[in-house]
Amino acid sequence: MSNLDLYGTEAPPVIGQHLSLGALSFTYEGGALRHIKLGETEVLRSIAFLVRDRDWGGTLSPRLHSETFEHTDTMLRIGYEARYESNGARLDVALRIVPMRRG
Repeated sequence: MSNLDLYGTEAPPVIGQHLSLGALSFTYEGGALRHIKLGETEVLRSIAFLVRDRDWGGTLSPRLHSETFEHTDTMLRIGYEARYESNGARLDVALRIVPMRRG
């Protein structure tokens, strides 16, 4: 079976990194947070920074670089820079994800 049959795209699946902070847990996959849980309960399926092409014909795939991860008992910080390109247009973004444990 091909990737197109399994995932709807020829691109290989992204390998995720499981992260947690207290009762919060999620999988980080290529700039997106997936399967976000509090305890054993999934509360959100995904949070992602999406960019569409100029005609809204499709979602652009970013080239990620400068990924950083900092993790302590009370703090988790993820950072990355991404470049989106389509038909001569370019968008560069820097994102920081900082969930914090309270109490």
